[in-house]
Amino acid sequence: MHVDAQQADRAAGALLGAAAGDALGVPYEYGSRVLVGEPRMLGGGLGGIAPGRWSDDTEMACAIALVSAAGADLSTTEALDAVAEQFLRWYADGPPDVGIQTRQVLSRTVRGPGVAARMRLAAGELHQATGRSAGNGSLMRTSPVALAHLGDPAAVVAAARAVSGLTHHDPVAADACVLWCLAIDLAVRTGELDVRVGLPYVDEDHWVPLLDGGHCALTRAPRKTVAGSVRCGAGPRHRSELRSGCRPGRRPVIAFVLGGGGLLGANEVGMLQALAEAGVVPALVVGSSVGAINGAAVAADPGRDTADRLADMWTELGSRDVFGSGVLGQLKNLARTRTSLHGNEGLRALLRAQAGETLIEDLPVPFQCVAASIERACAHWFTEGPLVDAVLASCAVPGLLPPVRIGAEHFVDGGLVHSIPVGRAVELGATEVYVLHVGRIERPLTAPRWPWEVGLVSFEIARRHRFAEEMAALPAQIVVHVLPTGDDSTPLATLRYRDARGVRPRIARARTATATYLAGV
Repeated sequence: MHVDAQQADRAAGALLGAAAGDALGVPYEYGSRVLVGEPRMLGGGLGGIAPGRWSDDTEMACAIALVSAAGADLSTTEALDAVAEQFLRWYADGPPDVGIQTRQVLSRTVRGPGVAARMRLAAGELHQATGRSAGNGSLMRTSPVALAHLGDPAAVVAAARAVSGLTHHDPVAADACVLWCLAIDLAVRTGELDVRVGLPYVDEDHWVPLLDGGHCALTRAPRKTVAGSVRCGAGPRHRSELRSGCRPGRRPVIAFVLGGGGLLGANEVGMLQALAEAGVVPALVVGSSVGAINGAAVAADPGRDTADRLADMWTELGSRDVFGSGVLGQLKNLARTRTSLHGNEGLRALLRAQAGETLIEDLPVPFQCVAASIERACAHWFTEGPLVDAVLASCAVPGLLPPVRIGAEHFVDGGLVHSIPVGRAVELGATEVYVLHVGRIERPLTAPRWPWEVGLVSFEIARRHRFAEEMAALPAQIVVHVLPTGDDSTPLATLRYRDARGVRPRIARARTATATYLAGV
């Protein structure tokens, strides 16, 4: 986001004000000194801190700011590893005062590759052992998180939850960071301070009574924009207005999560038809692989006609125009590229006919899709930029389609790193998730009996394990609907990726099965 001089001044004030306030508060922390008159930077406190020095809260905020200053997306694995390393580098210097919970997590974490994952694991183990880990430590350091993603509330929410989770496992701590980060985002951009702006991204049953009960003075009535929705501090090119129906006492943040699976993605179209008929409309869409194609269409137009248009498009996906010529043509393309049977020109043309030059940040419904970065060997989430390029990268099946170059990186199919990204939707603030998948997760796995089954079963384990782990780790208040395909014979793989004869029957079965499921919810 481009900031003007006034916004830049507010951003600097968010950091400097927090540091100055911290240094003023150090002498009086937990009643260690009686406040007489105006507070002064006397030092002391619980850690014998020198006058004018700040506490561990600002030290850890500086660690986050050092990483975000390089332009990093703080929700990515690389950035979180860098933040965790900064935390541990500071902790190794023997700071005089560290919060009890943060100290226990940092002392159990070993530096090196994958440090963020180990730190989160330590935080989770501490939470399991104590049953509580919602201290204010992650909140006190969170201002740089908001400044790193100004004007993009979805990115702010994801980063706030990810950075909080490094040391504080309890989702209440993450919610507090989300509320404060979005309030900072709004304040820096507009000069208004309203902590309620983040309510649609947290558990309102928990937070509204606290705010209404006078626990926070930094609130105003939310600013209405359209019937039943609240603008959540969105920038001029990224409106994240809630379009889902409200329930009494609670407004769920509904997310559609669409997974990968080649031509079997037609099942998701039937699910979308049933969801539209039931009046279920997303506030957020997250897609991987072929699910990025379906998801992008819904994010562009969540109306009822979209699923029907997708059904027609899926018939075209199996055509020769999209996947090139026959066997001879495939062999020629393989000889020319040495890496793929088909070019992606046909698919690009099909996507461009649907989306044109649309940018992700301009979509009516917030949308993200994932691809695998070859150079960085990790997941990359597309949150802005040309929609067609991002979707093409997310569904670039290795060997079938060529890697997609964007900038200096090459990307391949998102299913390699995140086949059904439920966790991402929750990180972005979803409270009710509808999982649209191709049907493989409905099929129980058995030990392979034939040589060709070894690779298929192994790959399916690699695809499913992250989904299974994320489902098991979801907070209790998150509602997840894994929609049915209506087909208990979905293959683990198919070589007939251009055969569109099964598309319409798959769509019809998934539509009927999902409609039946939704009628019983």
